[in-house]
Amino acid sequence: MKNIPSPAMLRFPKKLASILLLASAAAAQASVIVNESFDYSDGLLVGQTGTGSGFTGDWGLASGFGVGNNNGANFFSATSGSLTMNGVYSSGGKLSFASSENQTKAVTRTFTTPLSTGTLYGSYLFQVVADTGTQGRTVGGIMANSAGDTDNTATFVWSGNGYNSSTTVEGPNIRAEGTGTPVPTFSLTVSTTYLMLFEFDATAKTTSAWVLNQDQLTNFYGSLNSATLNGAIGNTEAATGVVWKGSVTSTGTLGSMTNLTTIGLSSTQGLNYAFDWDEIRISDSSLLQAVAIPEPSTIAALGLALGTFAVRGLLRRRNV
Repeated sequence: MKNIPSPAMLRFPKKLASILLLASAAAAQASVIVNESFDYSDGLLVGQTGTGSGFTGDWGLASGFGVGNNNGANFFSATSGSLTMNGVYSSGGKLSFASSENQTKAVTRTFTTPLSTGTLYGSYLFQVVADTGTQGRTVGGIMANSAGDTDNTATFVWSGNGYNSSTTVEGPNIRAEGTGTPVPTFSLTVSTTYLMLFEFDATAKTTSAWVLNQDQLTNFYGSLNSATLNGAIGNTEAATGVVWKGSVTSTGTLGSMTNLTTIGLSSTQGLNYAFDWDEIRISDSSLLQAVAIPEPSTIAALGLALGTFAVRGLLRRRNV
């Protein structure tokens, strides 16, 4: 005989659904400190607006990195078409850097308030678009810094797109107050989208980072944390490993993180070089939260689905 639920039991799932909905939305919104999807508007590099991302103002040229129009040819611009990876929410356009030789450029945005001195987690998508030579490879990186810092003085620099001093490698690197990880030994594949993940511990003055391809993200999605990623084999495109991993600790005093700056440093060898960035996110909760930030409607749908599942579970209870 079926167990008929009481009116109180029927009301409970509805309340549970509401609680799950509110809790899911509140948790996601509270943990997103920075969210930049690079809205595309006729090539202008404008700031993501109306998202509570923690930024103020649009992207503008950063001091100390040369001069030029950041929206002009050979420099930074917003281009249509997002970089995409399964499992990473993506919208808007992307940030593109294309340059001839001997160019150093940077654009920056200011945080509404300086970044926290606790533990932060972040990610961004990137792709090496063009690389036509074998020497003088060029760095493209994202850094947390005080206004006026360069890549040698910024608190932390996550460089996903090359290594400036190497003549043989197109691999990632990270630096803290000028102290960096060793020269990478793995070369990235042109026109392949990668995910850069980073974890910053302000107390220990340490940053760790990992670069994953699509198969690796799929493999580790259910356990996307530093312990799991550090335990994986590095310098491989295999699904069970990671493309790259590294960690560095600052030996100096960390500066105030008032800005987020993207930099492009092109070779002096006369080589064309280009790369794209997309979906920069920083969270105060977890690596997974920094990757899978859904839009509000998705969060609402998730909460509703969880509530519906709970309702069905209670209604399907039977006597044995």
